Amino acid sequence: MRKRLLIIINLLLLSTFNLLANKDSSISVLENKAYTALVNNQPDIARTYYLQLIQENPDSAELRAMCYNNLGAIDIREGFKVRGLDFLQKAIETYESAGKDTLLAKTLYNTGRSYKLLGQYEKATELLLDALNVFEEYEMKVDLAETYNVLGNLNGDLGNLETALRYHELACKIAIEGKDSIRLAMYLNNKGSTYFEMEFYKEAITDFQNSLTIKNNLLEKSYLNPEKKKTVKRSIPYTYYNLGETELQRGNIDRAIKNFKVAIDLHSQFNNERGVAYCDNFLGRAYFLKTQWDTAITYFNKALESAKNLEINDLLLNNYLFQYELYDSIGNKTKALEYYKLYSKKHQQILNLDKQKAINEFQIKYEVGKKEQENKLLFQKAEIDQLKIKQQEASIQFWQFFTVIIIILILFALFLVYKYYRLFGKEKKLAEKEKQLNREQHHRIKNHLQTLAGLLSFQQRKIEDNVAKEVIQESSNRVEVIKMLHLHFYQSGDYNSHTIQLHSYLQEIIENLVVLFDKTAIQVKKNIEAVLLSPEKALPIGLICNEIISNALKYGLTQDAKSELSISLKKENEKITLIIKDNGNGNIVHENNSSIGLDLINQLAKQIDAKIDRDFTEGVKYTLIFSTKQ
Repeated sequence: MRKRLLIIINLLLLSTFNLLANKDSSISVLENKAYTALVNNQPDIARTYYLQLIQENPDSAELRAMCYNNLGAIDIREGFKVRGLDFLQKAIETYESAGKDTLLAKTLYNTGRSYKLLGQYEKATELLLDALNVFEEYEMKVDLAETYNVLGNLNGDLGNLETALRYHELACKIAIEGKDSIRLAMYLNNKGSTYFEMEFYKEAITDFQNSLTIKNNLLEKSYLNPEKKKTVKRSIPYTYYNLGETELQRGNIDRAIKNFKVAIDLHSQFNNERGVAYCDNFLGRAYFLKTQWDTAITYFNKALESAKNLEINDLLLNNYLFQYELYDSIGNKTKALEYYKLYSKKHQQILNLDKQKAINEFQIKYEVGKKEQENKLLFQKAEIDQLKIKQQEASIQFWQFFTVIIIILILFALFLVYKYYRLFGKEKKLAEKEKQLNREQHHRIKNHLQTLAGLLSFQQRKIEDNVAKEVIQESSNRVEVIKMLHLHFYQSGDYNSHTIQLHSYLQEIIENLVVLFDKTAIQVKKNIEAVLLSPEKALPIGLICNEIISNALKYGLTQDAKSELSISLKKENEKITLIIKDNGNGNIVHENNSSIGLDLINQLAKQIDAKIDRDFTEGVKYTLIFSTKQ
């Protein structure tokens, strides 16, 4: 997983200073001392001054709220999460009682940003949108741009990449209009990171390079004070890192290496061991791709040592995975296995980190009540046995109901896909609007299918009934077929012709099923002609192939070289003939084929006006004949 490097340096603390007009000279002196302490990275001293201001000015609501706000920001940055959020909440309440909308909005922004840093995205979004409304009402352009930027980062963390991109574009637009070069450089870097996550690498490189150009120009400006120049200079190596990782994804390995090395030199000037460690790790990856094994190992080991010393879990995880791939490639299976075990262990540690505290608490309660519960179970055994019978009956009814729900969801997904593809058949007046609509529709359908797949996976993990597990796995396979077709159509980019390559689509289905059912030893013979077909017809054909091939692999064929599965697809004039046959035990397949699977095959064949023929005399043979016309 890629670590998103978003350049956010000191803005949380510095953006809310000097919110009040200082009429009292003693107050102004204390505020300036607090500000100076923050700039010099002395949070404890700044905290002391803010607490003194609160104590000495009980009647100034605005001043106290400003101090609460900045105290909260300091504590969040220093790791005192609960106390920091408490200070920020006091600031919100104080500004609300004083009726200071704009100052309240600034604190809402800081609080929302703090919740984002703590991973509480729903609460963060609520607060940031409240702040956004006020900034828009009062036309507070700088604060508006900052809020757009944070909302972009937040949605990027959640995987809502289209939404994230729109927010970053709004932030950049405001910075350009206001000629705010410092913020524009930061926003471009974040927008480039979003393009990277969307795999639009060309656009990402453009944004990173523009950000870098702006930063280098800023360093030459005489009007920029030394502290701001230092902040800009510290951010430059992160942009070089982003460029390096993007070039690596594009296959430009030498360019990637050059950018990583520049980033290391710049990080080293500030003794930024963490930044150097990330660059070392990806330099190792780059040299691995160039098959320069010794150099790759040197950088990997250097990054590994830093990651251990600095306790950077995500870097350790990536490093173990990269080193496993390296040693596996050079044939050192012992080392490869060692790093794969380290990777698996670290991955599990990360997953269990948040769960461990709750598990320990439940474990204590469990041990205390264990004896009492055992005694109760002795007297309740008869009742439990009876209850199990009822539960089994209820379970059967539940899974019947669940199967119906899954079929409804699949049909709903089919309807969405159908509606989606129909949109592509219509002419668009504006090409740019069409492109945006296509992209949004793609992500909407992809998210729906991913949600459906996640629901099935979750249910499969939770249950122990093998029959129910098989039912859910079959449904998961059908959803995967739908996802494949949608991805084939979207990636082709040829929306005007409204067709997909049926042969490529079917080949992917076959390969996935052979791996899924662990039948890689069988002989798969494919004689599939290149055929273009509309998605409306390709999807039912893909689902039919999924059902037939799944049954063959599951029941008819054994895992050996004598087992044979053949698929033939030929087009003559406007007729297409699809033949799927195997040399397995046809009777077993016929007996085990579920009624749902057979009904689905028949309904799908009827949907495309196809003639279907089954032959179980020598293995199983399905012949499907249909027209290319709609």
